[in-house]
Amino acid sequence: MLRATDGTHFSQVAQITSGKTLSYTDATAATNTSYQYEVQAYSGTNTSLASNVTIVKTPLAAPTALTATAQSRTSVQLNWTDNDSSATGYTVLRATDGVHFSQLGTISSSNATTYTDSTVVSGHSYSYEVNAFATGNVSAVSAVASADHAAGGALGFDRDGAIQQLSPAWLDGQRFVRNRLLRAALKRRHALYAAHKDHDGGCEQLYGQDDRVAAELFI
Repeated sequence: MLRATDGTHFSQVAQITSGKTLSYTDATAATNTSYQYEVQAYSGTNTSLASNVTIVKTPLAAPTALTATAQSRTSVQLNWTDNDSSATGYTVLRATDGVHFSQLGTISSSNATTYTDSTVVSGHSYSYEVNAFATGNVSAVSAVASADHAAGGALGFDRDGAIQQLSPAWLDGQRFVRNRLLRAALKRRHALYAAHKDHDGGCEQLYGQDDRVAAELFI
């Protein structure tokens, strides 16, 4: 088994002693490197002509130890281990169903090991993958890391001024069509309100019956 990196100067990388062997794995190849291979048959001191040349380029080493941690209502921080010094950057992928990933961002740094996703929405779960890239080459993706992004800021006020904490799970259960209308029943019998965000991003509030209930939803 002969190998070259310039297409001209081949040297032996292995000698296979079985006459029936039809495959070989080169475990000494480096990442992100183009190699050319030839094979010769031999018997004793007699050898055949070299085979045709086959060319392959090895991928970059994939990042490992990816973690995803919710930092606030609007951000998730990713951290990973860089395993390839020849990488020139990293691509961050995200999915909301754990299956269909799409590109979220690109980092043009050879030694990057962190990224902050500032486009998350509270109360949702996100899955992430990261791969390394160099000119004309990419690595496999990392293992998936997930973050459950709790809402953490939905508050209501009843007519006596008491603060009511509305849990993310409760809010999820009360969402109307297209997640635009929210309904909540605070502990008072008639304290029914509905709130939704208008087209300008403001919060319109509707009050139930004669009770004077205000609510601010930070979601």
